[in-house]
Amino acid sequence: MELQNIADCEGVFANGYTSEMINETARDLAAATGTEMICVWAYIDDFGYGGDSQIYTVRDGVVHEIGGTLQDWLHYNADGGDLRVQLSPPDTWVGVVATEPQGWSELSGDGHSNYALETRN
Repeated sequence: MELQNIADCEGVFANGYTSEMINETARDLAAATGTEMICVWAYIDDFGYGGDSQIYTVRDGVVHEIGGTLQDWLHYNADGGDLRVQLSPPDTWVGVVATEPQGWSELSGDGHSNYALETRN
């Protein structure tokens, strides 16, 4: 595991995120650590993903809350006065089993790391 390879991910979501940023970050984390990350959005429409969203980790096809300090590390905002977060070891990033979303793999998705609870036309 080469955590230095994900150093550019620190604070990547400090000002929010897009589906493209989720895919890039998820790819980098998976390549460096084997940890799978997904984002479940409220909806997808002709303009892309939108509404409330939640980031999760996935292990063996089961969605988990993010554990350790991964969430805070990804959202670290140096310009916003946040205290710097020490990234916890990857084995802590998979938290408790998430109660939602059920059947996430059946949701509309981009074939990568983004899924939507609702598809709007």
